[in-house]
Amino acid sequence: MKRNWQVQTLNVQFAQKRCDVGLTDGALYVNVSFPFDPKGDQKESEVQRRALAQAKALFAEAADANVHPID
Repeated sequence: MKRNWQVQTLNVQFAQKRCDVGLTDGALYVNVSFPFDPKGDQKESEVQRRALAQAKALFAEAADANVHPID
């Protein structure tokens, strides 16, 4: 049975970049806002990896406390 998960979002700060991290349909996503940087691809992927690692830990804690599926 497929469950619809309430979207949970949070902001994560790495290297003064804004990261929007969310949980939707049981999957994590990471959006990173960067100022224009022609050499930013490598930095962006590193920030995304770090943000995703932190988000996984935070959502694992939240799942125990207050993240519940909507039936």
